[in-house]
Amino acid sequence: MGASLSVLAAGLAELVADYVGPALREAKINAGTFELLSALRAAGPNATQTSLARRLGITAPSLSEAVKAAVRKGLVKQVASGTDARSKHVQMTRKGEEALEAVLSAVRAAERTMVRGISATDLRQAQAILRVAVDNLRSELEAR
Repeated sequence: MGASLSVLAAGLAELVADYVGPALREAKINAGTFELLSALRAAGPNATQTSLARRLGITAPSLSEAVKAAVRKGLVKQVASGTDARSKHVQMTRKGEEALEAVLSAVRAAERTMVRGISATDLRQAQAILRVAVDNLRSELEAR
């Protein structure tokens, strides 16, 4: 039957990381910072640290450390909320946007390479199967 789905997924994740690694190094960011910048782009310009922590599935203190590091690198800035003195918004700087775009370009190139030779029908079927697998694991973990 061949390798298990878990083994194939882990191998694929490792290959994508190897493919994207040079872009991360060139942008001078790590995978965690890339995830932070991606979440920030998805959340929009008025993202709070609380909403980003929730989106990333990490604790507020962990996010706080990641944001501080990104601020030191000039990738993001913190802006006081106009409505809540206790809340800070996190915004991406131009440098952060450039770093994110450089890595996303590598991610898109990896995706194009990964699906080369796979028919649209097979790709849709593989995506549907993987969605179910992800949902199954997520549901199981949330129930614990």
